[in-house]
Amino acid sequence: MEISKNIGFKHILPHFLIGIAEILIQEGNTKESLEKGKESLKISDDLDAKLVKGISYRVLGMAYRKEKKWEKSKNEFEKGKSILKSIEEKKELAELFYQYALLWKDMENEQRKKEYLKKALSTFEDVGMKLWIEKCEDELNKDKQKPS
Repeated sequence: MEISKNIGFKHILPHFLIGIAEILIQEGNTKESLEKGKESLKISDDLDAKLVKGISYRVLGMAYRKEKKWEKSKNEFEKGKSILKSIEEKKELAELFYQYALLWKDMENEQRKKEYLKKALSTFEDVGMKLWIEKCEDELNKDKQKPS
């Protein structure tokens, strides 16, 4: 990342920042994750890099979800969804749908959770991402295993 900064190769920086932000979310460090996500968003905006901008919004949505800031999380997911749909980026859109489904799960909205899991599953099937297909199916099957 430092080398990219030093030689002025900014196009790769948002990718590094997104990766770091996702790791920070997993570690529970949402404050720093939000900083990295916002930095990635700013650089991708400056570069007019729509793909990375859409991914940055997904990561921000994930961080806000972790903080239980539901409306902020929804807003970020919606911004990312709009961009990724506009550039027809199915793989990243499918990942966004999956993360959005987890927001609805956390908010205990089973109907919306299933809706987004099915969107994610369908899109992952379109692009042939087997591990993600299994993740979606596993999450959907959890509902079937719950006692009525």
